[in-house]
Amino acid sequence: MRLSLTIIAAALFLAGPAFAADTGQQSDQAKPDPNEIICRAGEPTTGSLLPGPRVCHTRKEWDDMQRQTQDGVSQMQVKSMDSNLHNAPGS
Repeated sequence: MRLSLTIIAAALFLAGPAFAADTGQQSDQAKPDPNEIICRAGEPTTGSLLPGPRVCHTRKEWDDMQRQTQDGVSQMQVKSMDSNLHNAPGS
C-alpha cells in the first residue's frame, strides 16, 4: 500500500513540469482579449462584511486601473523617501 502511494506521488511529481510547459505554450499563443468584460465583487459598504455590487470593466480598463494604482503608490513612496532625506537630523 505504501509503495503504491509512493509511486503515485512520484508520477504526479514528474508529470507536473510537463503540464506546466503545456500551459506556458498555450498562453504564449493565445493573448488575452483586451476587450473581454471581467466582473469582480465590489468593495464592501462601510460597516458591512459582504461584498458590494459587482463591478464590470474590460480587461484593458482593469489593467489601466491597476497600473494607475501602482504608479500612485510608487509616487507616494518616492515623496516619503524624499521628505525623510530632507528632514533627517544633520541635513
